Amino acid sequence: MRKLATLLAPVALIGAMMLPATTIGRTTSPVRRATQNQNQRRRGRPENHAELDGALRALQRAKAGLEHASHDFGGHRVKALDLTNQAIDEVKQALASDQQ
Repeated sequence: MRKLATLLAPVALIGAMMLPATTIGRTTSPVRRATQNQNQRRRGRPENHAELDGALRALQRAKAGLEHASHDFGGHRVKALDLTNQAIDEVKQALASDQQ
């Protein structure tokens, strides 16, 4: 049971990262950031999506942890790996949709 909790901890961390509470501690206001992103788009540069980039890196680390786990945990490891892959795809699609 402890091993399962250890494997799923990164996935829980990702969920926590996606909560609105992640806005605490930001130095740039949402209005200013939106203006900066609009200016970057006008200049043909992609927007800065630090939250999504960070989530993608965390998901990739979680995937590596799940892939290297020594136990299957009654099929839950495989299911968690599948859901993590789906989440990675969704984040990549979100980033790609902004590039259009």
